[in-house]
Amino acid sequence: MKTTVLKVGRIVAICALCFLLSGCPCEQYVKMVVLAGHHTAEECRQAIDKASSNKLTLICPGEEVTVCWQSNANSVQIDPGLGTFGNIGITSFVPKSSTTITASAPGSCASSVSVPVTVVSQDTPSTWDARWDFRCSQITFDIDPLFVSPKVFAKDITALWAPVITDPSSGQPIGACTTPPFLDGFQQQAVFGFRIDNPMVTVPFSRHISADGHWQFTLRASCPEHTCNPSASLPFDLTLTCSP
Repeated sequence: MKTTVLKVGRIVAICALCFLLSGCPCEQYVKMVVLAGHHTAEECRQAIDKASSNKLTLICPGEEVTVCWQSNANSVQIDPGLGTFGNIGITSFVPKSSTTITASAPGSCASSVSVPVTVVSQDTPSTWDARWDFRCSQITFDIDPLFVSPKVFAKDITALWAPVITDPSSGQPIGACTTPPFLDGFQQQAVFGFRIDNPMVTVPFSRHISADGHWQFTLRASCPEHTCNPSASLPFDLTLTCSP
């Protein structure tokens, strides 16, 4: 019995030392999402199940955000200055300006989680990474309506990448594709089609269209030897504004 106790004591002491030296994995966690608009506790739970955190939240002036969190620590602190709460919760407020919401678990080893909230009070550039689909037939990206107000619209678009011809054996670029035309675009929720003739050139829309939703593009550039790379990130810039 004494031998067993001594062994357990050594294990606890070793793990404590290991934790102090940051060698043991931390099993405590904090999850947080910041939703655009007012949401219920059940909608919060579903959002956290979908994504343990979101990269950003976009709203218009005077709009509310809902902060949702989960943790296996004893409590969660929500900054800036929203308070300390239980380990599962929800709170809503109206940001006066762009800010960053941070959730942390005081006294635990859990890493904090931060989400920037942008209040679109003027024309605001935003970058979104698109990718080829698995058939290499379309390029797409999605803007999740959970995190973007339906009052946020896009007024123009710029493709921040250029199509190139690659060597099939090495995957290295060996030439450029010929434009125009470059891309045919379509915003599914707005049922709005448009054309991008050249990379790096801003294309204004004929009207403001919904920012949130599914954006898809078909390559029209002349490059018969072009092969797609499904893992490549193809960034687009949208200038965002709020509806009157």
